[in-house]
Amino acid sequence: MKSSDCSRLVFLVAVLFAIGLAPAQANATIHDIDVVNFDFLPASTVVTVGDTVRWTWVEGFHSTTSDAGAPKSWDSGVNGAANEFEIVITEADGFGPFPYHCTPHATIMKDTLYFNAPVVPTLTTSLVTSGLSRPIFATSPPEDYERLFILEQHTGRI
Repeated sequence: MKSSDCSRLVFLVAVLFAIGLAPAQANATIHDIDVVNFDFLPASTVVTVGDTVRWTWVEGFHSTTSDAGAPKSWDSGVNGAANEFEIVITEADGFGPFPYHCTPHATIMKDTLYFNAPVVPTLTTSLVTSGLSRPIFATSPPEDYERLFILEQHTGRI
């Protein structure tokens, strides 16, 4: 096996392995936060990409406004009871945190959305075989992403 073929094999195995280890995008979550009594409840909500944060005004006249310099910018304006305001967390927003406040009560009514970053596995590659002469197939047992088997297509040789 030539050196360039070996490099291609290692690259292919690394790509296939990384794809198998990539965490699946979980279903997006809607996080409901009540705006009530000079407070945002629940506090310190943890979000991830694709999640929606929905504030519902229960009483009083308040806003939900991102702090200056926060990685995501929003402003609901001042609202009263029975109003709602939503934002969606996107990849472009970064990993936060996303501090926010109520404009009329900024010194006492504030909170932060925290980002739950996905765990990205560390990938290490190493040459595991040489001398394969036919196209290869890489596979792993179900639910076992720590082992990867490389098979020669026509012989089934591992």
